[in-house]
Amino acid sequence: MMLAALVVPMFFQLAGIHFEAWDPKIAKGMDRAPHYLKREELLALADAVAPPPSNDDPITRRELDELLALEKARTPAQRRAILQHREFRPLCDEVLATVYRELENAPKTRALLEHVERDASFAVFQTKKKWLRARPHQLEPRLHPAIAVPGHPAYPSAHGIFGHIVARTLAEIFPDYRDPLLAAGTRIGREREIAGVHYPSDAVAGRALGDAIFARLLEDPRFKQDLALAMGEWTCQGK
Repeated sequence: MMLAALVVPMFFQLAGIHFEAWDPKIAKGMDRAPHYLKREELLALADAVAPPPSNDDPITRRELDELLALEKARTPAQRRAILQHREFRPLCDEVLATVYRELENAPKTRALLEHVERDASFAVFQTKKKWLRARPHQLEPRLHPAIAVPGHPAYPSAHGIFGHIVARTLAEIFPDYRDPLLAAGTRIGREREIAGVHYPSDAVAGRALGDAIFARLLEDPRFKQDLALAMGEWTCQGK
């Protein structure tokens, strides 16, 4: 009887945990206007994202156990990669390195990726605001994140969507390398799980949202024009 009495309060406590410690800079910048797509369109895509597993769902428990295992196996090389790819530009560099290219002399490609990030960022942060999913360490105190926990909710993963949508954009420029580019984009999201700041389902949702956004971008005249200019940079370089 005493065990049952202890479990019930813990169950309700777990179910009620949400992310509330927003970074003021993140919260202030959430309404930054997107670049290619309209706000209403991106809000509709964000609203269509399926809800995350609840805190007390067995799926969440399995994900937390996976994160504990990833932390135990975390290597110094993985830690260095996690630290290196915290910002968007190094993230882009990592994905582009898959095709042995650099952004240093490709300003049109760099601008294209930054514009795509702006649309993806608007959508993903609106989705985060809707679900307020707790970060893994809030539910599992045995987790020790490899980096400072970002000041916004877990779901979906911003790195998950950024890595994926950057890879999809670059795959339009380098179609022969589509598979390794997409694999590199997925690896960016996985690093955040190894870091202990995201559940695997966060990255899955990020990639799904990225696919929905990218499908609309492929129909947008300004995106197509900028994509053509970016492709021309590599043709002019003989690459």
